[in-house]
Amino acid sequence: MMGLGAALYEAIEISDGIVLNSGLSRYQVPRITDTPQIEVVLAGDPGDPSTGAGEPGLVTVAPAIANGIFDATAQRIRELPLKRQLR
Repeated sequence: MMGLGAALYEAIEISDGIVLNSGLSRYQVPRITDTPQIEVVLAGDPGDPSTGAGEPGLVTVAPAIANGIFDATAQRIRELPLKRQLR
């Protein structure tokens, strides 16, 4: 969900040098209602220590969504957030 938020709509909005969404109430982040059904599958050897492998997957979310948009619409988007580019 963190990757979806960054890919789709998280952005600092600035106008005339002033940050317009400086508080969390005006900064759009994913909410629980934005979450699709998630199936958790634990993989690996339970005897091995955790290596913190959660964050590397974040960088693949935006390109995957952008490629899906391109496949569906032939519109290539190269800037984030993606939602801002969709018209």
